[in-house]
Amino acid sequence: MPRWPYGPLGSGLFRDDRKYLNKMLEYIGLDAKEQKERVDNLIKNTPQPSEVVDMRLDEEGVEHANARDRLISDKAKLQVQIDDANVLLTEKAKDIETLFDLGIFMEDKEIKKLNVETDDTLSIARAIQKATETGKRNIYFSSRKYTVSSKITITVDDLHFIGTGGNFTKLENSNDTTMFDIQSFGVHFRDIAITVTDINRTNYPIVLTGASRPVFESVYFSGVDGSYRSGLHFNGGSMGTVEKCYFNHSCIRVDTWDVKINKCYIWAMSCEYGIGVYNAAGNLKVTDTDIVPPLKTFSKGKSGIWVDGESGACYNIHLEVYLDGNPTLSTREGIIINKNAGNVTILVKANRMDSDVVIIDSAIGVDVYSGKFHNNNDKGIGAREIVVKQTGNQVPHVRIHDCDFIMTRDIVGTKAPCIEIDASVTDQQYIEIVDNRIKQPPSLNGYTDPEILCNSAIVNLKGNKGTSSLYFAKGSVSVASGASSITVAFPKSMAYEPLLSDYTFQWEGTAVPFRIQKNGRSNVFVSFTNVLTTAAILHYKVELSR
Repeated sequence: MPRWPYGPLGSGLFRDDRKYLNKMLEYIGLDAKEQKERVDNLIKNTPQPSEVVDMRLDEEGVEHANARDRLISDKAKLQVQIDDANVLLTEKAKDIETLFDLGIFMEDKEIKKLNVETDDTLSIARAIQKATETGKRNIYFSSRKYTVSSKITITVDDLHFIGTGGNFTKLENSNDTTMFDIQSFGVHFRDIAITVTDINRTNYPIVLTGASRPVFESVYFSGVDGSYRSGLHFNGGSMGTVEKCYFNHSCIRVDTWDVKINKCYIWAMSCEYGIGVYNAAGNLKVTDTDIVPPLKTFSKGKSGIWVDGESGACYNIHLEVYLDGNPTLSTREGIIINKNAGNVTILVKANRMDSDVVIIDSAIGVDVYSGKFHNNNDKGIGAREIVVKQTGNQVPHVRIHDCDFIMTRDIVGTKAPCIEIDASVTDQQYIEIVDNRIKQPPSLNGYTDPEILCNSAIVNLKGNKGTSSLYFAKGSVSVASGASSITVAFPKSMAYEPLLSDYTFQWEGTAVPFRIQKNGRSNVFVSFTNVLTTAAILHYKVELSR
């Protein structure tokens, strides 16, 4: 029933006026709806020419010449929308096709473990075989454990093993067997855990015997306490990359060239080393990597990084690492550069180490730079930051510069030198210790026998800043009764010859007053204030002050 005509609206703005206005608007809407329904019903039952005229106006307010033009226009607009949707669907389909076309899924019916199979070794082998037959290169693993009980040899190029990340996809071995022997090009492991559960292993779970350009990215290598050889062995090929990987009771051995290790954490407490370099390996680059060295209680342990050139000279090695000793357990040395190694650069940040941090043994061209040695030696009596020695035929040439030793702790009972040039050197060596911040003085004496001066060492000491002097030599001399002066020759000639004003001579452990008549380079002439009434053996010290 129509509600029109509507009553007049007054000029008031009170509550009753607003209620009246709202009610009137409601009536207008209801009447408009009833009229529309009436007209629609009339047109539906009896078609009218006005219906065709109404079709000329489209939803965007454009009036077309006739109804046909309106339909053609709407069809064209719809086709554009369909074409855009097809492009988007095609792109999505390509992504899905790529995933399924290039991928082999370990849970596929023809791949997954059969009921009669005791582990997943044959299942993984089937996936690799399918990759060979189809050209697909991505093998996708689910979030579960896959047990591998025998060696799988990989000869397919560009094969990618892809897990779900973290420790969710786990490839496990428990019988001291190599899981994968990689002999092909471009094999890639990503987001997978490689796990061993047995101890005293003699075989690494992954060995690269002829692989070129292998990549290990975000792989979790996990052993158990005492696994010994859990981790990764580059035994052939070249140009391998290990990046953002975690090694728990696991390690890396390198016997080849052009390996890069970046942004890894290596917890090697029950391993032989964190990184071991052997057999003429070279062009090794380790950057931004944390290493916890093996425990001293682990008898097979060597050091955090062990470079061994005895079986073949190792050259061109760059180490940029952070060494962290265990705060409650005693760990082995940080880095040991052994015989027949050369062109080695070391940037080390060491913290809480209770053993020698860096040992350089008979290596040529070792550059230790910009290191931070903080809070070390808080447990190890006599532990040093850097030791240079010679036990082989190769004469060490070492440069230590721009390092910070100032936070090294004093040891109660024994104060270890920051840097020690060992007395075992028997041939001429060249050592530069320049522009460092030093707390404990470098020692150029033999560590076990402080009265033996380093033989024929050419030592350059310039620009070092610290709180202590640099000790050069100690010795003793017999003085006869009635002597008023004596010439004291140093035990060995001082290879570094400072200016006369740079060093002093003094007696140790005696109250005999004296004065230096002549301060020479290899001896001093000392006169006594009073004639000695009895013979004596006097001990002296030569000290270089900076």
